[in-house]
Amino acid sequence: MERYPVQILNFEECLGQIRSEFLNLKNCAIILIYSPFSDARGIKRFFNKREVEEALGRGIRVLVITRPENKEALNCLTEFHANKKYNLEIYTRKGFHEKVIIIDDVDKKITYIGSANFLSSSSSSSELIVRIDGKEVMDEILNKIGPPRDEELYISQPRLDK
Repeated sequence: MERYPVQILNFEECLGQIRSEFLNLKNCAIILIYSPFSDARGIKRFFNKREVEEALGRGIRVLVITRPENKEALNCLTEFHANKKYNLEIYTRKGFHEKVIIIDDVDKKITYIGSANFLSSSSSSSELIVRIDGKEVMDEILNKIGPPRDEELYISQPRLDK
């Protein structure tokens, strides 16, 4: 079995690592965020960082998948979609529990997977996240959890007006 570079991170380390990676993403990058339990405070903590805002402002495509009962989170994400010039798509999926971020860029394929709900304010430094480099692992995890589907789309068109 092929080995992939792996890091074990707590939640704060993970957020710092993601923010620094956002700085170097190409404009064609796609980021998938699976966060079943999300809230407005957690969403703002994630998206209101300079590195993330700069990357999103460059046209990085972000797909957020959360549960449909998260009305507060959906309202907050809808505000981000409406008020910012982000290429943000919002999906709702019933009953899922996976907590994953996938960064699919030209020269990097990174998966974060662990116990943290990335867009929830209740996630703390006691959470553990594994960061794995490699296309094969990314593809296998995405195949297991399933990519966002058209019928799960909550906000239909990305914001591309700059």
